[in-house]
Amino acid sequence: MPSLRDGGMAAAAAVLFAGGFAFAGSPPAAGTRPAPQEIEAPNVFQKFAAASTERVFIVPVIQMFREQRYADAETLLRRLAEKFPQSALYHYNLAAALSRQAKADAALDSLANAVRFGFTDKSIAERDADLDALRGHARYKSLIAAMDAARAGRPAAVRIAPAKITQGRAVVDESNVSWEPRNNLLFSLFAFEPRLPNGTARGGEGAVAERLNEWFAKGEAAGNHGDLYDNRDRGHSRLSASLLPQVAHIEYGRAARDAGVDYGVNPGILFNAVTFGNSSTALTSSFAWRSQARLVLTDANLVARAYLHYANNHLYVYPEHRDHDRGQGDLIPANTPYMVISQGSSGSDKPFLNAVGAILAAFRPEVKSFLRDRKLVMPTVQMILRKGQKSVRTDADYRSGKAHPTAFSAEEIDLSRMIALANGLRADGIPPVVTLAVAEEDKASPGIDYFAPATVGEGLFDTPSAIARVVRSTRYEQRIVVTAGATKDPNGHPLTFHWAALRGDGIEIKPLDEKRQKVEIRIPWHERRAVPSSPEVTTDRVDIGVFADNGRTHSAPAFVTYFYPGDQKRSYEPDGRVRCVDYDDPAYRKRYVDPLLFPARNWRDCYEYDDSGALLGWNRVGEGSLQRFTRDGHKVVETDAYGRPAVAEGVRYEIEPVKSGRPRIVQVSTGELFAYRYRNAKDRLGTPSRQERK
Repeated sequence: MPSLRDGGMAAAAAVLFAGGFAFAGSPPAAGTRPAPQEIEAPNVFQKFAAASTERVFIVPVIQMFREQRYADAETLLRRLAEKFPQSALYHYNLAAALSRQAKADAALDSLANAVRFGFTDKSIAERDADLDALRGHARYKSLIAAMDAARAGRPAAVRIAPAKITQGRAVVDESNVSWEPRNNLLFSLFAFEPRLPNGTARGGEGAVAERLNEWFAKGEAAGNHGDLYDNRDRGHSRLSASLLPQVAHIEYGRAARDAGVDYGVNPGILFNAVTFGNSSTALTSSFAWRSQARLVLTDANLVARAYLHYANNHLYVYPEHRDHDRGQGDLIPANTPYMVISQGSSGSDKPFLNAVGAILAAFRPEVKSFLRDRKLVMPTVQMILRKGQKSVRTDADYRSGKAHPTAFSAEEIDLSRMIALANGLRADGIPPVVTLAVAEEDKASPGIDYFAPATVGEGLFDTPSAIARVVRSTRYEQRIVVTAGATKDPNGHPLTFHWAALRGDGIEIKPLDEKRQKVEIRIPWHERRAVPSSPEVTTDRVDIGVFADNGRTHSAPAFVTYFYPGDQKRSYEPDGRVRCVDYDDPAYRKRYVDPLLFPARNWRDCYEYDDSGALLGWNRVGEGSLQRFTRDGHKVVETDAYGRPAVAEGVRYEIEPVKSGRPRIVQVSTGELFAYRYRNAKDRLGTPSRQERK
């Protein structure tokens, strides 16, 4: 739907539950236009922040359009346009919702507001089927002409210049930041002095510092000149300036701080230098509390941005704060190489900042230059950080779950070994970066295999070095075919691939070619279980690691992960057919699961099969009622003389808006009726056909 352009960013699983917000005041009357407001032109940070907000709030609108609920979309968009009157996106989509309801005059008013507040892409408007009802109106043609005129009169893009770094301070302000609106990214440029500043590669005391300084003095270590440190908790847990004196520390100017782009997860700022950073913060209020790491990994948009950072020499450290502990267990839904998660809360990230900084300092100058130019710095840092843990002594250890926990323990850091691994790398032996793609997978059908809105699938995210799924289907087995065939070695060396089950039981990994580039993975249903390396912590996640070996060193891991619903009590037949799924068992109900990924349900389904094992349907018990469903997911309303479904009603599933607490899946009638016809008295499956209501 062209009317729902949101800059091309993927919809996030977490924000699918944002449809229940309310705004003060009442919606404006149909056809009225908000009065033009005299406001100061937004700066680059305000534009970025406003676009980020739009991308969140537009997600429930997209769902309504897909379900053709145009009146509901109109109601929500009117509230959004009232709350954010300068947003061209909301006005444009309101025009589309009104056009779909044949409210041409009101739709044209909204389209005019969209043009007034910056919508100028006539190619989208002209292709948009949602605006078809407006094509014949003279005012529509004049608005298209106005879009042309606005584009022609648009001022040239503001040129920015790299900011000079002085006394270790790298200041981010409007003079050195540009905004790319299509993907809503900020780019900040810095210029480093061409010569090395005075100072050592690493301050402090100890054998590690002495060795780094000795290598640096001999020209055998690059040091940290040209590296940036990005603290995103406003000094709460900051890297010591004296520990790594050559690192330049990013400082955010007033405009950036006012827009909030300096705090929490990096929302989409790219720097033109090697950057490592942290945010020792967490979301601690509301039912959706979570660490910054879990925030990223439950949002496909933020995961895509984390990958973008990783692929551009950036790496951030976040504490697991309450997301990987006794009691509630491991709540992180996926494993990726795009960040480092530290075990603990505030301050637990500091040892890893020190380790990353030391690794960066230990690279030989020509190796670091090679890595920086080819944007391979952070994949290489991740390999070294994981291989340099105290308990990882062999290649077999590295290719096991031992080396790739959800949260890393500071006690496992062997800094002397890590800097030795970094300094021992040569340019002709740089590790590759594994590139994954899904070649094939079994898809689940909403309303039959799982019960959630049609827009809520099982794909959590697909990125080049991490693929993640949320298991919603009642099927016993998950099947996926994944290829690493696009992986290239930086120096053209031949590659060997290793696929390993890092976490989980009964996982089958079947190579589909001689080079093991492509595999079929089959994973059985997983109940909650203990993490092998941390038995006091339970997990609902399965991890498969993928490693490329160029004969000199291994790559950083790539991951295929599946996250299971730990609060569902399931039983299966010996042949894998689902028997019953209880979504509200009292014992399982006490278990915490991520409310944004697994909304609550208050029913129990038990399935029926014919003598050949074919699914007939299921019986649903909940809130004191019994409902019967056909194999097509239709609710039975009439049966024939043989007890078979005769007439059934279509249903869909929605997420009930809540102001607090865990969102809930509710069942809603679509108003469609289906008549079932049978070939003979023995036929129990039948064939449905749509029928008109009387």
